[in-house]
Amino acid sequence: MKGELICKMLPGALESFSMEEGDAATPCWLLRIESSKEEIALCLSDDFRDFCDKHLGKQISVEGSLFPAHTALHPTRVLIDVEKIELDSENNKAINLLT
Repeated sequence: MKGELICKMLPGALESFSMEEGDAATPCWLLRIESSKEEIALCLSDDFRDFCDKHLGKQISVEGSLFPAHTALHPTRVLIDVEKIELDSENNKAINLLT
C-alpha cells in the first residue's frame, strides 16, 4: 500500500479523550492514500518510529496486515499492523524533480 506519511497528535491517556482537558498528546502515524484521501493508522514497532520521524510528509510504501477498528481508541476505520515500511522511491523522485 502506498501513500503519504502524516502524523496527527491525539489524546493519549484514557481520562477524558481530550487534550484540552489535560490528556497527554500522543503522535499517531497515518498513511494517507492519495486517490481516496482515506487515512489508515499505522501500528508501528519501535524499530519503525525512527523511520517515520525522518520521513514525515514523504511518499512511502507499507506492507502488513489490515484490520478494522474495534475500540474507541482506534483513530481510523481501518488500521495496518506494519511489517515493512520504506520510501516509495518512484514517487519521491518525481516530487524532487518538481521542486
